[in-house]
Amino acid sequence: MLLTNNRYPVAHIIDSLYLGGAQKVAVNITNQLNKAIFDVHLIATTEEGPLITQLLPHVKYFYLANRRRYDLTAMYRLIKYLRENRIMIVHTHQQTGACLYSIASKLFRWNCIHIHSDHNSLQEDWDEQKKIKRFLMRNVHHYFPVSQQMANWERKYLYVPESKQQVLWNGVDTLSFKLSA
Repeated sequence: MLLTNNRYPVAHIIDSLYLGGAQKVAVNITNQLNKAIFDVHLIATTEEGPLITQLLPHVKYFYLANRRRYDLTAMYRLIKYLRENRIMIVHTHQQTGACLYSIASKLFRWNCIHIHSDHNSLQEDWDEQKKIKRFLMRNVHHYFPVSQQMANWERKYLYVPESKQQVLWNGVDTLSFKLSA
């Protein structure tokens, strides 16, 4: 694996930086990665948002400006950014970003270690997308669903083997809150 300034280059991909659970997790993880070990990047695919102000100075931010579901120009920009920054570990936080990266990596031949955190995919009515997502998500190296229910859903609908899953429970960062008197 190529290192950047003796650090592992890693990119987190999220749809937007609006206030939401997956978005806050992506910002927290990027901020908390050890900057002595990791060269940290955060990529917002479709929209920016107020959480951009919470990124620490060591996190490199890139806004992709993806406008359509299958925006080839955005996919090309994504792979170009990953190549220019020698990123070899991609952590996607929503299925849209995971599918975008999967398509782009196949079209433009850029393969990274792909980790996916599944925050909210419990959809029973996604028949037309089922086969496409199943195909695109099969190259994910490891899944981190946020609940056992999510892990079961991934195994049932995406055919994710249990050996590729590790449940990371949703939680609350208690250090961010102060008790009121």
